[in-house]
Amino acid sequence: MTTLRMLRAIGWTLVSMSASVGLGCSSNASDATDAGEASDAGPRGDAAEPGVDASGASVEAARGRDGAPTDGGADTGGSSSTIHWNGGNFYLYGINYPWLTFGTDFGSGGFGHLANPNQVKADMATFASVGGHVLRWWVWVDGRYDPLFDGSGKVTGFDPLFFSDLDTALQYAANNHIYLDLTLFDTSVLDAAQSVSGVQEGGHQALVTDPTVQQSFLDNALKPLLQHVAASSYKDYVLAYDIMNEPERLLPGGWGPPADFVTVSQMQTLVKNSASYIHTYGGGGLATVGSAAQTWMGQGLDFYCAHYNSGPGEPSGLQPPPPYASLGLDKPCVVEEFTTADVSFGMSDTAEWSAEWWLNTIYNQGYAGAIGWAWHDSAGNWSSFQPVYTAWGSAHSAIVGPR
Repeated sequence: MTTLRMLRAIGWTLVSMSASVGLGCSSNASDATDAGEASDAGPRGDAAEPGVDASGASVEAARGRDGAPTDGGADTGGSSSTIHWNGGNFYLYGINYPWLTFGTDFGSGGFGHLANPNQVKADMATFASVGGHVLRWWVWVDGRYDPLFDGSGKVTGFDPLFFSDLDTALQYAANNHIYLDLTLFDTSVLDAAQSVSGVQEGGHQALVTDPTVQQSFLDNALKPLLQHVAASSYKDYVLAYDIMNEPERLLPGGWGPPADFVTVSQMQTLVKNSASYIHTYGGGGLATVGSAAQTWMGQGLDFYCAHYNSGPGEPSGLQPPPPYASLGLDKPCVVEEFTTADVSFGMSDTAEWSAEWWLNTIYNQGYAGAIGWAWHDSAGNWSSFQPVYTAWGSAHSAIVGPR
């Protein structure tokens, strides 16, 4: 969460095949603090695939390898106001974790081995005790630790501690029946590289622009991650993979550095190819992206994610979230970010911009979930928001989940 939020006040207008809303928490190389510091960071239908993956990066799933059909997204069933997953229909209800140390929660690198299993264990138990269901956790972020890249920019794999750190986190989540929405990258991975204490942050635009580099990512990072989780006893606790946080930041008209912009078609290709791998190798995990734009329709996603972090006193002057039905989307939409730094935390206070108002508004406007921003980030106020969250979840226990 950064002061760039004021530049994200482009409304909830969703324009097909163009950059559109994210309105949330994106961190670029200059926004994020170094490791060790908390960074600010309608009806369903199967839309026709536009075939943008012709850029060269192949999709094994889309070509029928391993018996997989052409990927149009998972069979999501249910209604537009819930997410169909693992045999149930759920209103996704949770909080953005979103990290303990930005970009370094899994694996080891130049800042040291900063994974904190004791904190994760305690947090998972605490979240379960207050009625928590979903945690959104950022994994690779800007690529400062993983995946690993060679001198030509191709992805080669992971550092030796990546999977052991991931397994520990998954174990603690599963032990407490907490379900994870794993955000793979932030668009800061595509920013111009910068070196901090000898650690490269960003500098991997070729993941989107170079078909050969993208294929190396699909085969040497995404596929092994998905297969590892799918083969583990914790696979039923990874609900979804969010491919990229707020991709519109680096699309034409976005709020990122113009020199780092990529084309809509290039970003669609990464999203579509990644979604196909998720459906082929992910063991039932869903594919999404941190955006709620018609741009992503037809890319094989299972649901979309709106980010809405502005409130009273913000320079953007944004309005409350519009009805889901007005967005013109073909799959459900979860509000994956909304501010928990609210004007009131009264248990019965429904005044505009209060905590109760946010939860009621998101639900009543027809969205398929509410995931607040954030726990371990100074831009949120989880400690004050949590009692309202717990009470609202208890009052809506029949639909919140997964469970």
